[in-house]
Amino acid sequence: MSVNTLKSVPTAEHDHSAGSCRLCGAGLKHTLVDLGKSADGYVRLWHTADGKTVVLAELAINLLLLGLQVLTAVAMLNKMKRFPALFTWLWIAALVLPLVDMLMVISYFPQAPGSGSARS
Repeated sequence: MSVNTLKSVPTAEHDHSAGSCRLCGAGLKHTLVDLGKSADGYVRLWHTADGKTVVLAELAINLLLLGLQVLTAVAMLNKMKRFPALFTWLWIAALVLPLVDMLMVISYFPQAPGSGSARS
């Protein structure tokens, strides 16, 4: 076998890293795009009662997730032994943090604006 043939043979480590790289990269992009799209909503929410608390908490949640994504990507690219654990925590955070965010928003705003009972 030539050297070029050996380089093209996929290994388990190569497949794992390539798939994880796509997942980490997509997660980073998704988080940044969501932050950008939410900016207008955050400005409007900031001026409502309890809006500052919700905006700051959502920004903290997004920054926590973004930081974990960057840490996981760095661990993967440097082939650190703790990458699998970080990747697992990243998936757990990606599932749990949106639920925490939703529950927090529901607790501060139990009723959607305009959907209350109108008194005539």
